[in-house]
Amino acid sequence: MSVVDATVEETREIIRLIKRENQPRSLAAYVSRMADNGDLPDLLNRVRVEAEQRAARRSTPPPKPEPDPDEVPQTTPEERDATIAATKVLLQGLQGSRRRRSAVGPVRVMRPREASDGPPEVAAARDELNRRGDAFNLMALAHQQLGDYAARDDVIVLAAKLARGGTPAMAPT
Repeated sequence: MSVVDATVEETREIIRLIKRENQPRSLAAYVSRMADNGDLPDLLNRVRVEAEQRAARRSTPPPKPEPDPDEVPQTTPEERDATIAATKVLLQGLQGSRRRRSAVGPVRVMRPREASDGPPEVAAARDELNRRGDAFNLMALAHQQLGDYAARDDVIVLAAKLARGGTPAMAPT
C-alpha cells in the first residue's frame, strides 16, 4: 500500500493528525521526512482503521440496557384488558372531534361546539358573530369595555351589538 492510494479525505486526516499530535514548525518538511523514513503508510493505515471504527459505531445502535426483573412492573391479564377497554372508550369519545396542531406543542383535540343551553340572545349573538370576519376584533373590543371579569356570554352579546353598529351602554365592572 502506498501513500499515493490515499483519498483526499484521508490525506486531510493525516495532516490533521500530524498537526494535532506533533505540531511541526514546517508541515512540508515534516511530511517529507516521514516519507523518507517510511512512516506515512503506517499513518495512512491508522487513519483508515479509525475511519472504519467510526463507521461501525455509527451503523450499530447502542445496546439497550436490560431491565432489572425486580423493577419491571407485573400486570395481570385483567389489568391489561381493563386498560385496553378504557382506552377504546376514550378514543370512541373523541370520534367526531377536530384535531388541530398548534405551532408549538403536540396535537390538541378540540371538541366540536355543542348547542348552547344559555339564553337565546347569546345563541343569536354567537351565530351573528360566526358569520362575520371581524368577530375576533369585536370580541376583543367588547372584552375591553366590560373588563377582565366579565362573563363570556355578556362579552358575546356586546360584541354582536357592536357589530350591528349599536352603542350599548357600559356594563358595570
